[in-house]
Amino acid sequence: MIISLLPPFYASMQGELPYRFTANSEPETVLSVLKDDTVIASKRYYDTYAAQIDVAPIIRKHLRFAPPQSTEMLYEQTDRRLAITVAVDGTTSETRCFISTSRPRNFTGFLTSMPWKRIIRRGDVDELTLLSIGTLQFSIHGSQLGNVLYSETRTETNKKQLHFRFNPEQFPDYTRFYVQLYEDEELIDQIEYVVAEPLPNGCRLAWRTDAGSVEHYTFPISRDNVLISAFEPKGMIEALRELTDAPQVWRTSDGVTYEEVEVVRDKSKVVRHGSLSCMEVAFRPKNTLR
Repeated sequence: MIISLLPPFYASMQGELPYRFTANSEPETVLSVLKDDTVIASKRYYDTYAAQIDVAPIIRKHLRFAPPQSTEMLYEQTDRRLAITVAVDGTTSETRCFISTSRPRNFTGFLTSMPWKRIIRRGDVDELTLLSIGTLQFSIHGSQLGNVLYSETRTETNKKQLHFRFNPEQFPDYTRFYVQLYEDEELIDQIEYVVAEPLPNGCRLAWRTDAGSVEHYTFPISRDNVLISAFEPKGMIEALRELTDAPQVWRTSDGVTYEEVEVVRDKSKVVRHGSLSCMEVAFRPKNTLR
């Protein structure tokens, strides 16, 4: 028995993840897909000498997590990837880690679907997700470039998916921030934050995106579990539209505790007023029994 083809490390489960095997002359061959050494799917082949299977559709539904209850700034969360092994009649493949992102495998930088210039309310916490390999430098500049408030450098020999928790309350004297990402001393991405006053009746949602990040947005209006955004430019509205198809959505009030909720797709919509638009999102508590 030979497993002759495996997907590369950190390939995306949004694409194909092909495994190919050559079997012995047995009348029946059993292929099993394992997540963390637990079988999550099996397939039987009869009178088959060789076959290929795409495991991506099998494993996607098994990626579920919650943002960590932590105040750490830069961290790695291992349950945002899947460690997958394929076994064919006693022959086991090397374990490979896969992530969920629409970006190409050689991508380096922030995984985000939100605009590069953002508003964040005092009291709110944001999260940035990034992919990197090599020497990574992450820094926060306050008010103007060159005023470094935070800096951290890491050297990664393998591609890593890292997460950065940004809380403007840690720097109360500043109302504008530039979050920069360098790889091997070259600036590759920059996100600008403008700090605004908190909303007394705001509701903050977080959701998994097609890009592979967890994005956050504070809705200023909440009416009977229907949230209404501010009038936003096209780029922000397109990001908010992902809420209707997101595999996981949470409500958070402090950026530490997250309650999973369910978006009611047929009651959520973009409302246009001339050249301006806002997003209405209906949600309900997550039914864990379904």
